Order: sequence, then C-alpha cells, then structure tokens
Amino acid sequence: MDILFFSAVLFFVVWQGAFGLFISWRYTPKELKKLSYLIHAQLFTGIMMGVFAYLGHVFIDN
Repeated sequence: MDILFFSAVLFFVVWQGAFGLFISWRYTPKELKKLSYLIHAQLFTGIMMGVFAYLGHVFIDN
C-alpha cells in the first residue's frame, strides 16, 4: 500500500513541476488572471500531494 501512495505523490510532484513550468513559460501574469482555472489546477494538485503524503505516512506507521 505504501508503494502506491509513494508513486502517486511522486507523480503529483512531477506533474506540479512540469505544469508550473509550462504555465509560467507560456502565459504572462495578465493572461493567467483570465485563465484562473490553470492556477486552480495547481492548487488542487498541491492539495492532493498533501493528502496522499499524509495517507502514506498514516499507513506506514500502522
């Protein structure tokens, strides 16, 4: 079970970095205000990283 959560967190970390680099490279801050769903996708990904990391620690400790 812990390997599943580790791979999920690792995927989200890579996704967070790649997507963050893409939107900072592709769009100006003025354009990002119009496309706020991209920023919300980053926020959701960050929250999911935290949830999976927490669950991984809980399951490893038990």
